[in-house]
Amino acid sequence: MLWKPSARRSVVVPLAALAVVALCVPAAPAAPAAPAAPAAPAGSCTARTETHTDYVGTSWNTVWYCGNDSGAAVYADADSDTLVGWMDTSTSWFVCYRRGQQHAGGNDVWYYTQGDRSAPGHEGRQAWGYVPAVSLTTSTDPFDGVPSCDDPGGGTSPAPPRPGTDRSYYVTEFDLSQARRFGCDQADFDIDHSGQEPGSSVAILDFGGQNSQGTGTLLTFTGRATTNTEIAEYTQQYARGYHDCASARGAKNSTTVAIGTNNDLFVNVETGRAWAGVVEAVEAWRARQSASLRAAVSVIGADDIEPGFSPVSNARDWVRGYLGATDRSLLNFGSADGCPTELSVDTSVDRTCHNGWTWEDLWQLSGGSERILTVPEVYYATQARQWALIARYGESLHGIRSGYHGVLTQYPLAPGTNTAQAAWEQLWDALGGRLGPAYSMEICQSDLAVAGRCPWS
Repeated sequence: MLWKPSARRSVVVPLAALAVVALCVPAAPAAPAAPAAPAAPAGSCTARTETHTDYVGTSWNTVWYCGNDSGAAVYADADSDTLVGWMDTSTSWFVCYRRGQQHAGGNDVWYYTQGDRSAPGHEGRQAWGYVPAVSLTTSTDPFDGVPSCDDPGGGTSPAPPRPGTDRSYYVTEFDLSQARRFGCDQADFDIDHSGQEPGSSVAILDFGGQNSQGTGTLLTFTGRATTNTEIAEYTQQYARGYHDCASARGAKNSTTVAIGTNNDLFVNVETGRAWAGVVEAVEAWRARQSASLRAAVSVIGADDIEPGFSPVSNARDWVRGYLGATDRSLLNFGSADGCPTELSVDTSVDRTCHNGWTWEDLWQLSGGSERILTVPEVYYATQARQWALIARYGESLHGIRSGYHGVLTQYPLAPGTNTAQAAWEQLWDALGGRLGPAYSMEICQSDLAVAGRCPWS
């Protein structure tokens, strides 16, 4: 992970791994008492309307009372790695289920609830966690009607406050003074919106699709041919502008500059390697600069990966070429064209998208690699749901719970599309209030920005 959310970008990840606790520990103070439990027929659960809110603020208005083993263990996640509490009652309420580790009951269903006692060291969770289905008297698992914890309908959790929206650009002309100005503008924005702690930002500079030799690109919107050397120089001037303006104000804010292309023109292993060469050239320049500039600016590659642009084999080859030629991360700021949009879709099997792509393909090029950071386009609400389903698919099929590093909008270019706030809320909601984006980002054309015609939202 090249960057992490700063104080300005803090997000809650409610199911982070915790230290393992031994079973033979003294009892901790009891968690808040649950309402009196209605009797549940053997092998059955009884729905009841009542509101419960867990330790990260997610609420449920319907719960299911089921029989359970007195003394059942409660775990931090849907596995037995981390004990966080115990159940003392033999009938308890549960709010949702999640699939995870296989347990002694012969299945992988775990039910989310609040235990009666917290394990020492985990009092902050208020005994909230997962109980294996084997500890319940349910006749089938998951019990009919109990929602999945990964279904946004199973609980409501408001999106955290949106951070300031970072500005990205489709570069349409090569003016190095313009690049310095954009860097300075972002530094001023970061300083003005970071509160008491130095904040961080991410800026994409999109230089369009690559030419057949991988020696340059054709700029989006204008079609101007440019060279890799020009791309590197433009990025360097952006970095210089950011550093100089932040330093002039005595600030220690930082930014990550993502040098972007797309999979629209010539997309193969060789052009992927060539793009890595551009990023390495800027990184080599950065290594020769002052310690303060190196602290203020980091550099990665970026690719607007979209199913509609190329066959998936080309995109995979390009990414393989890039990752094999540099240790710099890659930011995917693309789309999921043609993928399912209904959150009720079964995510335990692969699904097809546009142009022969599948969920598996998109997952592999997003959450499937630790070196690929994903900032999906969420220009419309349907796109938020597409990316949420891809994240669920990765968890279902690969057991990897991946989130997204940001959310990208294009409101300045198309005012009828999502504002930054709308996209932020839509992606958080579609992800069920867990592992949502840390960065809010918006993109406009560089020439329009210079003319003051980008109405940033």
